[in-house]
Amino acid sequence: MPIVIPRGLTFGQKVMHLWKQGWNEIPEVMGSAFYGFIGIGIGTYGTWRYYKEERYNHRYKTTFTIYRPDDERVSRIRRFEDSPQPTRTPGSLTSGSGSC
Repeated sequence: MPIVIPRGLTFGQKVMHLWKQGWNEIPEVMGSAFYGFIGIGIGTYGTWRYYKEERYNHRYKTTFTIYRPDDERVSRIRRFEDSPQPTRTPGSLTSGSGSC
């Protein structure tokens, strides 16, 4: 059956007309497309929020990153109850009284 779109409709009305026509002709495909759009939206929002809040600060890393004390990301670093306290402070490193 050919796609018939009436003239004189706005873009939104044309999309709704095509959606209703598709729903009448192939409801399985249109239903799965609806769930697919919902899944893409939720996945995009979840990924955006994950990287916005920097939740990729994993507990066990294989590489280390050194941050300056005035860096804004320092406030978002999470501390764990069983993590060791730092053994050297920036003051001891500059004075040369460290263990190295």
